[in-house]
Amino acid sequence: MSYSGKIRLILLLLAGSLLLTTIIVHRNNTPEAGLRESVKELENNLHKKEAHIYGFIKNKADFNSLKNISNNEEKGLRLINQFTTDGGIRFLTLKNNTITFWSGVEIIPLSASLIKEGASLIREDNGYYEAIKKTEGNFAAIFFIPIKTTYIFQNQYLQNTFAKDLVDEKNIELADFTAENTLCIRDVNNAYLFSVKAIPNEVNSRFYFSEVTLWLLTFMVMSIFVQNTCNYLAGKGYTFTALTMLAVFIIGVRLLNLYGNWPNCTFDISIFDPELFSAGPFFPSLGDLCINILCLTWYAAFLYQLRHNLLKFIPGNFSSYALLTGCFATLAIVSTVLYNLFYDLVTSSDISFDVSNVLNLSMFSAYGLLMLCFSFLLFILLIEVALSVCSQLPIPRKHQLIFIIIIHQWVIQ
Repeated sequence: MSYSGKIRLILLLLAGSLLLTTIIVHRNNTPEAGLRESVKELENNLHKKEAHIYGFIKNKADFNSLKNISNNEEKGLRLINQFTTDGGIRFLTLKNNTITFWSGVEIIPLSASLIKEGASLIREDNGYYEAIKKTEGNFAAIFFIPIKTTYIFQNQYLQNTFAKDLVDEKNIELADFTAENTLCIRDVNNAYLFSVKAIPNEVNSRFYFSEVTLWLLTFMVMSIFVQNTCNYLAGKGYTFTALTMLAVFIIGVRLLNLYGNWPNCTFDISIFDPELFSAGPFFPSLGDLCINILCLTWYAAFLYQLRHNLLKFIPGNFSSYALLTGCFATLAIVSTVLYNLFYDLVTSSDISFDVSNVLNLSMFSAYGLLMLCFSFLLFILLIEVALSVCSQLPIPRKHQLIFIIIIHQWVIQ
């Protein structure tokens, strides 16, 4: 086997291995697995905060320093920085069931004296907290770890989510004891705190982006294998076989994705949101538009690479005029489709392309402008291919010029 053959074999084996791995990951990426992963992350981060608190209150000198904190400004500021500013933990102290010091106004329970000793979950108007209380005589200290926020009104900035420093996932929510398929959250001392359950149609982002990355790697390796094979076929003189193979691969992958919904891993990526942009079954989202244009540019670049090998013989007069007509018809159709596509993108989508107002632009605007650049490249490559083919046809230059003028006027109209 030649060196290039070994390379293709290695690429094929690597693509197959990646595809098998990706399918296994996809099958194991279930709501239950995502729930377990999110719960594990939440519990581990919660235990770190609890260990910090217990380490402080179990130290006799540190706990005694809380008793006079209301009269020691320097000590109070240091503890606020240590717990609240750096650790996101609020705390307050009580003497004779009266609050004497608090580290922030986010949580000051009206019934602080009724909070039970040890760890417990409490609910306030602005969210859920784990309260850790220690009492000594008539003095008590209570530390509050934010668990989940609850807002009366929600928008894109105010969301009822778990604390970001505990778990930055949106696939879990608090559950009551009557709910099914729940997992328990326990404190560092193995005492029960609360339960959580999976939110339908939500995924664990770590699992999700791992799967997306594997799909991308699989497609990249498969694409390199197909391109390498097509180059090999073209080098052996099988030009149209190579072009057909690449076309079948690109069309097959796109049809599987668009109509077979495989792989089903783009639903949580905002660029594939049809509410943002949609232009028919072949361009249901901005993400699909980007993929289609990149694939067409890839094919046009390969076609440009083989432009001098497209004509194996000099055709007759009728075939020559048919080829000339086909070349310019293809350019006219492609230019019309691209024009209408980007016209819809600018006028009918929720994406701003007003370059005079830079602050109103977004990453989606940049994607659209980048795809416009690739579209120009695509069209230029096709023009070069058409010119290369037409220059080999036995048609007088005067006839070709007249033909170009006629096609030009037809396109303008």
